[in-house]
Amino acid sequence: MLALHSPDSIAAYIRVSTYDQKTESQREEIARWLKNHGVDPESIHWFEDKETGKTLHRPAFLDLQRAVFDGKMKTVLVWKLDRLSRKMLDGITTMRIWLNQGIGIISITQHLDLTGPTGLLTADILFAIAEFQLSTMKENQAAGIAAAKARGV
Repeated sequence: MLALHSPDSIAAYIRVSTYDQKTESQREEIARWLKNHGVDPESIHWFEDKETGKTLHRPAFLDLQRAVFDGKMKTVLVWKLDRLSRKMLDGITTMRIWLNQGIGIISITQHLDLTGPTGLLTADILFAIAEFQLSTMKENQAAGIAAAKARGV
């Protein structure tokens, strides 16, 4: 798919959940993937957020959405699908809207090119897992807090 699109219509979206986390590892892996596919990482558009994946209201994500809807982006690369969203419905809805507009979505670490029915099914499952992981993290955190309170901490 990348061979069909010029680098100026390729976007890479990277996200971490908090400001103290680093995005370099995602950026480096995406850059390596691009180089392996004959694309200069400096020639594409990079969108970066340091915000939770529980909401789609993130500055760079909203910029990416505008670029997609304006027809400026034809391919969106992510390090992993849960970078787009940690909520199943949000992730699936975003992905399906983009795919219906002819946008290619590629998850480089999951080796997914989400353009066909198998890609859609796989993405649906991965978004469900991302939401499940978010729920279990909250449960584990609540259990840890309750245990600390019981110990008087």
